[in-house]
Amino acid sequence: MLLSPYAVAPLALLVGLLVGRRMADRRALSCWVGPALCVVLYLGVCWSVEPAKAPLSYANANAALAVQVLALCAICGSRSTWAGRWVPTAAALGCVAVAIANDSRLGSVVAVGVLTCALLALFRPPRRRWPIVVAALASVAGAAYGLWWLVTLALRPSWSRLIADPIRWRLWHDALALWDRNPRLGSGPGSFARFSPLAADPDTSSAHSLLMQVGAETGWVGLALLSAIWLGGLVLAASGPARVAMPAVAAWAALAGHALFDHLVDFPPVMMAAGMVLGCAAWTSRRSHPDSPADLPNRTRRA
Repeated sequence: MLLSPYAVAPLALLVGLLVGRRMADRRALSCWVGPALCVVLYLGVCWSVEPAKAPLSYANANAALAVQVLALCAICGSRSTWAGRWVPTAAALGCVAVAIANDSRLGSVVAVGVLTCALLALFRPPRRRWPIVVAALASVAGAAYGLWWLVTLALRPSWSRLIADPIRWRLWHDALALWDRNPRLGSGPGSFARFSPLAADPDTSSAHSLLMQVGAETGWVGLALLSAIWLGGLVLAASGPARVAMPAVAAWAALAGHALFDHLVDFPPVMMAAGMVLGCAAWTSRRSHPDSPADLPNRTRRA
C-alpha cells in the first residue's frame, strides 16, 4: 500500500512543491536546473533501445516529464535579464525535441502548446492577469471536453479505430465495467490489475487513463479528491505573476489532458516535476523580475 500510486504520487507532488518553493528564492541556480534536465532527457532517448526509452522506460512518461521541464525553463528564465533568456529558450525547444524523439503524439501536441505559452512568458509577458484567467477557464473547458471524448470512445467500440489502439480501448472498457460494480467507492486500489484480462502484461496492468483508473478503484469519492487536487494545482499555477503563471497553467493543464489518455501519474518524477513548476510559479515574487515595472523607480533612483 505504501508503494501504491495513490500514496506515492501525492508525496512526489508535495516534494516537488517544496523544491519549487526553494527554487523560487534562488534565481541563479534555478535557471540551470531546467536546461540540465533537458539534456538528461534527450541523452536518455538517444542512448536507449526501443521501446523502453530512458530515463523512465516509457516514452509517453518521458514526454510528459519534458513538458514540465519546458515550463520550468520558462518560469526560471523569465526572471533573468532579456539577454539571459536564450539558454532557457534553447532548453524549452530541446524539451519539444524530447517529446518528438519519444514518438509521443499527444505529448508532442501539448508540448507545442506549452512552448507557445513559454515563449510568450519569456519575451512578451502579459501585463494584466486576464489572459491567465482565460487560460485557466479554457483548461477547465478542455478537461470537460476531454472527459466527454474519453467516455464516448470507451463506450463505442466503433470509435476505437479513431485512436488506432484497440488494446487501450479494451482497457478503458474494462475500467468502466469495474467502475459500474461499485460507482460510489470503487473496487479498491489495485483491483483493476486483478480484474482486467490484459493486466497480466506489466505494460497493460493499468487502465492507461487517470480518470478511468481512479473511477474504477476509488469511485466518485476518489474522483472528487482528484478534482480537488487538480483545481488546487490550477489555483497555485495561476497565483503567481502573469509571466510565470502562463507557462505554469499551460503545463498543469497539459499534464491533466495527457493523463486522461495515459498512465503518467504512476511515474513519481513526472509528479515531482509538476510540483516544482507549481511551487516555483506560486512563490515567485511579483517584484523579482529584473524588467518589472515595479523595479523601475528603484533603478531610476540608483542611477
